[in-house]
Amino acid sequence: MKIKTGITLILIGLFIWLLNLGVFSFWKWGRDWPWIIIIIGIISLIEYLSSRFKRKRKVKKEKIQEIIEKLEKGEISVNEAIEKIKKQK
Repeated sequence: MKIKTGITLILIGLFIWLLNLGVFSFWKWGRDWPWIIIIIGIISLIEYLSSRFKRKRKVKKEKIQEIIEKLEKGEISVNEAIEKIKKQK
């Protein structure tokens, strides 16, 4: 949802900015406020991608912790643990 909002805001901002540059002469808007929409869209995209990266990293960390716990309990061998950790990366 956030990614769609960010992309939409960027597209609206770019469209209005092009209007101000005279690319489309049928409509006039203020000079600077489209940049605000573009910046909000970019920030929204950065937040979305950042949270997505953090979630993936957290899941990987939890899975590696589970592998280490199984190794400590003796449920898997050292070689199995190494292979499973390699697959996580």
